[in-house]
Amino acid sequence: MHQMYALRARKTGNSDLAELFKLAEQPDVISFAGGFPDPSWFLDEIEEIGREIFRDKKGMALQYGPVPGMSNLREYVAQRMASRSMGVAAENILIISGALQGLDLACRVFVDPGDTVVVEAPTYLGAISTIESYEACIASVPCDENGLNVDELETFLKTTPQKPKFITPFPLFKTRRGGC
Repeated sequence: MHQMYALRARKTGNSDLAELFKLAEQPDVISFAGGFPDPSWFLDEIEEIGREIFRDKKGMALQYGPVPGMSNLREYVAQRMASRSMGVAAENILIISGALQGLDLACRVFVDPGDTVVVEAPTYLGAISTIESYEACIASVPCDENGLNVDELETFLKTTPQKPKFITPFPLFKTRRGGC
């Protein structure tokens, strides 16, 4: 059965992230490793939003939506960006379900096996797993309280023979300096 999987899937095996998520299911564990927020911070608000949606949008609440996201949400984002002097049309906005989905899409579009992607160090383990699933080399650049250290990034870019496909700022548990 193992040979039925794509080579990429056979290489990944059980991820460190999956192991962290298993721990999060244990009631006596408070995991800070996987980025799990305290549910008390958002449950009441989500319950209220859910009631409002089922009251006002019953017919649409559980239906499939357009691939790039609901039109009214994309229009809202475009207007908000315009108010901040970032002109973009709603048709140029893609609503994603989370940062890892966005990273996965970026890797799918831009990364070939052996390409380099730069991440902050430390960075999120889920980002590493996603990038590695596309067989990319991961290079890390230190960050500080202001984010990615641009001086270190400049040095890295000047000295690395293989230019990275992109740089992704994910606040990491495991880093590699210098790529593959």
